[in-house]
Amino acid sequence: MTKTNTYKLYGLSVQTKLLLPAAKTHEKANIEISSAPIPLSLSNVISSNRNLQFNGEQALINQPLFGSLLIEKQRKISYNFYPDLTESHAITAILGSGLGTLLHLNGQIPLHGLALATPKGAIILLADSGTGKSTLATALIQAKQTVYTDDIVALHYNHNNQLCVHPAHKRFKLSHAELVAMGQNINALSTTAPGVNKLGWDIPDERFAKQAQPIIKCIYISSERVQGSKANITKISRIDSFKQLHRFTYRRHLVKLFAQQQTFFKLNHVLQHQCDSYNMLLPELSRFTSTKEYGEAITTQLASLLI
Repeated sequence: MTKTNTYKLYGLSVQTKLLLPAAKTHEKANIEISSAPIPLSLSNVISSNRNLQFNGEQALINQPLFGSLLIEKQRKISYNFYPDLTESHAITAILGSGLGTLLHLNGQIPLHGLALATPKGAIILLADSGTGKSTLATALIQAKQTVYTDDIVALHYNHNNQLCVHPAHKRFKLSHAELVAMGQNINALSTTAPGVNKLGWDIPDERFAKQAQPIIKCIYISSERVQGSKANITKISRIDSFKQLHRFTYRRHLVKLFAQQQTFFKLNHVLQHQCDSYNMLLPELSRFTSTKEYGEAITTQLASLLI
């Protein structure tokens, strides 16, 4: 029989039989994840879209690649995945759609990007999918920086009402070429989803941030690239940052679907008064001799913001 473990990720204590790429904890679990029968539809649905139904207490997700997930406000996730789905693919669904939706459902709205730990606090770098955030996070790791996540930025308020970043999990989604360039043995790695070429790579434990930190800088990464080998980092006003944040919310459509607009407004307001914000245009990776050199160059620029 597969053993049940409790893991700490996104600020949650998660109990499951799945082998999650996260730190184990002896804390009492406050989230239960298990395989169980799931209804085809919910009753008393108050909002829905093509793949999700919501009745005020539960969210039912039907994912074409994976199967079904039932997420409950009472902090329970049930899954009924396709019989031939690998455990690696099941874990991708749980770490993303499952726990990301649960955070939204309970008013802990996550952002989308990567987060870096520094001696002074956390830097969040928010980005759309496909803009190179996982590549940047991996480059920062090679430059001996410590990171929280390369996807879901999970937040909470501390006792001073500051927004803090929680450690996420250690699994990054990277291409074959990126992993080979790093000297990784890709034969031991699995794809992250059916029909997807990205591989799941667990970052070294010493490069994974384990303690929550208040956010001290917020950076929006553009899909555009700058000419040359130096990133273009421009400070922006609070109002400009306020207008941008919704775009970089993880599964932002859930804010409206779950009627969490007021919760998001508070998060946005607190963040703008807590830290400075910037727009960032990254250089092309091809400008550098290695991913490590790229990471070192960006590290130097980010450090200059903390002076």
